[in-house]
Amino acid sequence: VEALQEHGLNLARRTVTKYRKAMNIPSSRQRREF
Repeated sequence: VEALQEHGLNLARRTVTKYRKAMNIPSSRQRREF
């Protein structure tokens, strides 16, 4: 179960990063600075 959750989490992060790059949205770390 843990391995499956980790895989899903990594997949979600990868998808978010892909969309972020496509829309030129800064990461959450950069967003906090503003």
